[in-house]
Amino acid sequence: MTFNKETIIQILKDPGGVTEYKSKRWANRTLIYRMLQALYARQTGFEQEIEATTENNGIGFNGADSHFLSSVAKNSRPYGNLTSKQCEHVARRLIKYARQLEDIALTKLQQQLPLCGYCKQIGHAQQDCKEYQLKEMQRKLLQQEAKQMQLMDTKSYHD
Repeated sequence: MTFNKETIIQILKDPGGVTEYKSKRWANRTLIYRMLQALYARQTGFEQEIEATTENNGIGFNGADSHFLSSVAKNSRPYGNLTSKQCEHVARRLIKYARQLEDIALTKLQQQLPLCGYCKQIGHAQQDCKEYQLKEMQRKLLQQEAKQMQLMDTKSYHD
């Protein structure tokens, strides 16, 4: 499973549920807490301090949600989770941030997984890239053909 917009919305719509990820079962409440903290971390230091949004930059919380979500994010940190009630209220508000949450998940994934230098895909290194391996085989075949042509030219020159 990958954390794309659809799976994020699924989790947010079921705050009491469980999601399987990397062979572990995660309470959606825990995942929602992490989503809240990830968005809160995108607020500027000043915005975090005053629990309000001062910059309309499309990052972090919007003005309508900033006070409530900042307050919950800040006050839930010592506990490392949300209460059931908090989770329900937070989940409803976080749905509109699904695209930002997807971007955050992709960034974290990119930091953990290798990036192919050949095809620029995330998840495999260049030496494991099927496209790269195919191009390398083609290149080697062309080199062998060129060597054979040189040998044939040399042989015919000496004959």
